[in-house]
Amino acid sequence: MENPHSIAYDPEDRMVYWADRTSETISRATIDGTFLENILGNLTGLSSGELTLEFQERKIYWATYFDYCRIERANFDGSDRELLTEDTYYPLGIAVDRVNRKLFWKEQYFVKSSDLNGENKIIIAESNGTAASCIFYYQRGIGDSVILFTDYKYNMVQSVRPDGSDQREVFRWPASRVMHITVYDSTIYFTTNKGAGGLGEVPLSNVTAVRVGETFRVRGIDGYRTDVTGDIKDIHVYNMTMVTQPSSQGLTVG
Repeated sequence: MENPHSIAYDPEDRMVYWADRTSETISRATIDGTFLENILGNLTGLSSGELTLEFQERKIYWATYFDYCRIERANFDGSDRELLTEDTYYPLGIAVDRVNRKLFWKEQYFVKSSDLNGENKIIIAESNGTAASCIFYYQRGIGDSVILFTDYKYNMVQSVRPDGSDQREVFRWPASRVMHITVYDSTIYFTTNKGAGGLGEVPLSNVTAVRVGETFRVRGIDGYRTDVTGDIKDIHVYNMTMVTQPSSQGLTVG
């Protein structure tokens, strides 16, 4: 493991999946660390793209970036790799609607959706942000779901319905860039970057109550990082087991 940057969790097999931007691979391991394997390699352009899991067909979906912009998928064991689309411009965050069988991803100027096989692509939202823009599919109730996505440029999280309606700002964190988000128990958890990075939360019932509870990274007076192990790249919460991902160490479970 060299430089992991995107994670997902399979509760059925209790396996953590992650992408490594240096080796350009996707790997998995048991949550207790007793088993580890690389399942996909030679993923040119994976340096900033995200991955997500779809549990009905047990597929991994991921985005590749830079000069190799594409969306792909494979089985959980890495077999049956498929190219879904190259008609995308710097894709980053990616999410799956497991009920309606839809795929969503955030690229440089838009949020797009398609069928899980990559067909019937449409634009559902516009966004000016580029790098480190995460996307999260949140099911609030039966027939009530939204896509949450970060806007790197304006330090905010926006939402839009899967059909492209009702795009709106959810919250901003002006102190630093909002990088990655997840939702658990009606609360958005997010990581920040630029200057003092940290882990924050905001209840969906009161999106003005934004709080960053712990700072994981600071910069010295010369502008350089004083804690290089604390640059969190992704976050995932499952049954209040929080999995965060530092840039220069392995997976940390706390």
